[in-house]
Amino acid sequence: MKHKVGQKITALLLIVMMSMTFNAFAQDELKRVTTAEAEAMIENGDIIIIDVRDAVRYGNGHIKGAINIPRTTDVSVYEAKLKKDDKVLLVCGAGVSSRIVGEMLIEKGFTNVTDILGGMMDWQGSVEK
Repeated sequence: MKHKVGQKITALLLIVMMSMTFNAFAQDELKRVTTAEAEAMIENGDIIIIDVRDAVRYGNGHIKGAINIPRTTDVSVYEAKLKKDDKVLLVCGAGVSSRIVGEMLIEKGFTNVTDILGGMMDWQGSVEK
């Protein structure tokens, strides 16, 4: 009887340890940065900037190098264009839609997602059309 209890405890501990290890690699919360912090991230390079606004607003001006994947797009489009470990920086008009997309990506297992607080309304960096 003691042997079976010991096996059950060992199995339970193993499951807990595996869960902790998996969670160490998963991002469980959306990172949010100011526009100044976002500019520094962009200057450091190796980041994919995604503007989640509609095509018209994107066309009126966006962060240089940003690609447009509107928030209304099915999540599978994001999954097809990005790797789960890509460094992703999201922006929208005011910081609401990009937060929604960011949380959705984290739920889908993306591990390095950051949202710009205040979005393009607060953006002071260069913009291209």
